Amino acid sequence: MKKLLCWFACLMMLIIMPASALAANTPIYVGNLTENYDTYWQAVGVDYMADEILASLKLDGLSDTQKIRKVYDWIIQNCSREFTNSNKVYLNYGKMESEIASYANKLRQAYQNGQAAVYNSGPQLVNGQEVWDSYFDNAGYISSFGEYIALYREGNCAHFASLFAILTNHLGYETHIIPGEFINSNGSKVEHKWNYVLIDGKYYNFDIRMDHANYTRTGRLNHTYFMIGDEDAWAKKHEWNKDYTKAIREAYNRGERPFYFVSDSNDYSSWFNYGGGKRITDKSGLVVINIKNNVTYVPLRFIADFFGADINVQGQQVLLNYQGTNLTLDLSSKAATKNGTPLNMDTPPYVENGATYVPLRFVAEGFGAEILYENDMIIIGDGENNLGIRLNGISNGNIVIKLS
Repeated sequence: MKKLLCWFACLMMLIIMPASALAANTPIYVGNLTENYDTYWQAVGVDYMADEILASLKLDGLSDTQKIRKVYDWIIQNCSREFTNSNKVYLNYGKMESEIASYANKLRQAYQNGQAAVYNSGPQLVNGQEVWDSYFDNAGYISSFGEYIALYREGNCAHFASLFAILTNHLGYETHIIPGEFINSNGSKVEHKWNYVLIDGKYYNFDIRMDHANYTRTGRLNHTYFMIGDEDAWAKKHEWNKDYTKAIREAYNRGERPFYFVSDSNDYSSWFNYGGGKRITDKSGLVVINIKNNVTYVPLRFIADFFGADINVQGQQVLLNYQGTNLTLDLSSKAATKNGTPLNMDTPPYVENGATYVPLRFVAEGFGAEILYENDMIIIGDGENNLGIRLNGISNGNIVIKLS
């Protein structure tokens, strides 16, 4: 379900509001207020815990830097890098169900009144090419990892960065998660996540996990990686896709922000930019769903990631492996194989703006998934997850494609 939620956020794509539409310090939530039980409690639960944490910090009257440092230090002092499996939980959903449901209603009302915004996703295109940094930098990923560390007060760099993003977004500071590598003293590198925060018109880097490591080692708060605006200095210990952070800055300079407001909690049709009811694109025009000649096409990586399939591209051949099933597609024809047996697709794949699109039905059914058509909607099930896509909003937490 967490995997599906990440793709929920990614399918929303770069839904951007003008900077002028977001007042200074307007709270920004990850809240998913759909009817889907798992994602509802995950997102609303972490938003609830975040507001409780912030209320305990007594931030009124402090400057931007003071507020953010207090949040930063609280996470460092109250969360552990070790996974202790202590089973200590900081929020009991069962005992607090009615209270959290009441909180969700207030949050929904705040969205509808324009008093709060929802964090969506960072830029998905850089120089016309898809970037997968936004796989991490979106509300689904952030709420998933943020909820875990808020519940158990332990985690790795992704958990630390997610909780920091949620807390600072709640304070009205646009905060992104940046994936990359940390450069150790001996020159070795480790996969890592940190934050990129907009403060008073400028973006700054924060690496809370590495300052937490210093605290664990010395017992003293250390701000070596706190609020660093010099990217050259940051690059001495970090490697990342610099085009991605540049795209974030350029979007801000154009007056674009990765948030949305909600006028009706059950009608999200305004989130999409599509033409003729058959094509959903992101703001830059990359098609994320295309129905043409009665065939539904999706990006290859989208459908592969939904199943968790491995992708191997060899020239014009695309090899997909999912739980022992091997599909081979030819990008230049209708030829395909399943576990070595020749097959023919009704229509061939195609490439557009650097992204490869494949027939949804062929790949999904090739992996044994069931595709149902209900009330002009496509619903895909792989035995564990259900995925639906439509043009006119959200139904039971699934994204559904409407054919008419």
